[in-house]
Amino acid sequence: MLSPALVVRWLAVLATVGSFTLASAAEPVQEEAKEEAKQPPEPEKPKASDAAADLEETLEEGEVVSPSRVMGSRIVASAVKPYIHGVFAVDWRWVEGDEAIPNTLELREAHVYVGAHILDIAQSEVFFELEKKNQTDDPIKLRYGQVDVRVFDELLVLRGGLFLVPFGVYNTELFLRWDAKLPERPDIHRHIVPGSWSEVGVQAHGKWEWSPGRVLQYAAYVTNGQEGSLTPDRATYDPVYRSLSGAKSFGARVTVRPLEGFQVGLSGYHGALNGAGGALILGGLDFIFRRGPFSVDGEAIYGQRMDPGPIPEAGFYAAAGYWVTEAIEPVIGVSGYSLGPTEEEKDLDVQVGVNVRPFAERFPSAMLKAAYNRDFSSRGPAGDNSVTILFVIGF
Repeated sequence: MLSPALVVRWLAVLATVGSFTLASAAEPVQEEAKEEAKQPPEPEKPKASDAAADLEETLEEGEVVSPSRVMGSRIVASAVKPYIHGVFAVDWRWVEGDEAIPNTLELREAHVYVGAHILDIAQSEVFFELEKKNQTDDPIKLRYGQVDVRVFDELLVLRGGLFLVPFGVYNTELFLRWDAKLPERPDIHRHIVPGSWSEVGVQAHGKWEWSPGRVLQYAAYVTNGQEGSLTPDRATYDPVYRSLSGAKSFGARVTVRPLEGFQVGLSGYHGALNGAGGALILGGLDFIFRRGPFSVDGEAIYGQRMDPGPIPEAGFYAAAGYWVTEAIEPVIGVSGYSLGPTEEEKDLDVQVGVNVRPFAERFPSAMLKAAYNRDFSSRGPAGDNSVTILFVIGF
């Protein structure tokens, strides 16, 4: 039989053991609580805004095109693929005789082309000249601003605006300085028709390739004509931007490439000059030949001006070159013109030169061109000489 003292002793033992066990069990919980208290709380993730959600959805759908801000936001940017190109040319010239230039450096070209392809059916382009020809010349000129709309693939394209007149091989095919063989443009494109000849009107053009390498091209146009005059030094014609007389110019050009590397062209122009229809009539025959490293270009023009009576004018040029390497091309050219019946209105030039492409494989539109010209003009002392060294780069 248990005595009261023994019962009290056992209760004391059980109380001691229980309190120790409970304390030991509580320690890990307290330690974990302390560790959690030491760690900083995780920042709350911000809720995605509507703009971010829209961007995420757009990225998932495909390519992002930045919106155009031309005319506000009226233009659908995804329909327009803009581009910009340019041409810069600087030269050194020395000329003796009637047009003596003893020693000059000149910015010959600073051209900017800005355009866009629209939905693969239209192309617009603007061409600015940013150089000054003399001290009083305007520093900025709009050479052309045009838009092409493809009506039926490449067979029929409509063009409207201020455009280069498709007359002759130079104005149509060899306008860029690194395409032409000599640093100076042919004399007939300075004295008979203006260099960079452009007019305001509408044009239909296209091409048809009936077999590989065999191509027929055409262009027909109606324009407001030109105004200005022709002097023994230069054809100072400008396009008529708004026709007050109603007189119009008509013209057409057809080229055929019967063989790969050979093209022949025929051009005609019945022009309005100073508001008088038919005051300038021109016809031209031209060709381009390319065979391996050898090439030759040629053109002949015949016509008449009605100021004040029928005055015949004619001219020609031919230029040939041979790429002895991918970087070096010796060239030779001959050109002549007649602006009237007298000997003082006739001219004959012979040129020899060389073209060098310093980066022939990587950047062929950078070129150094040097040429010597001997002028046999009857307007001044026979044998006038000139030298031109020109560097041109297109990008």
